[in-house]
Amino acid sequence: MGTICKRYFKPVGGDDTEQFDYVVSEGKKFSLKEIVGSAVFSLDVKVELIWDAEGTPDLIFAAHGCIGAKCMEELSGDGTKVLRILLTNDSSVTETIGMSYNGEEY
Repeated sequence: MGTICKRYFKPVGGDDTEQFDYVVSEGKKFSLKEIVGSAVFSLDVKVELIWDAEGTPDLIFAAHGCIGAKCMEELSGDGTKVLRILLTNDSSVTETIGMSYNGEEY
């Protein structure tokens, strides 16, 4: 399938969350290479990347503020497991929050 890059940046209302899911195809592997999180520098706002969020959740990445990380995480798909970006805003005002990741499905 090749390189996959997912980017989600949006305003998230106060005391709200937004999520974006990517399902790794059955019998395929997804090699996660890089993650970038972008949130305001506040303990009330965070970004998370979670594998198998609907099953046995595995937190791959979480951050407050802006940060990037290289990684070598290999995920095995079964057609139902999701790689979830979770944007959380626990403040009382709307904040623009985002996250991106890239990798390769093969």
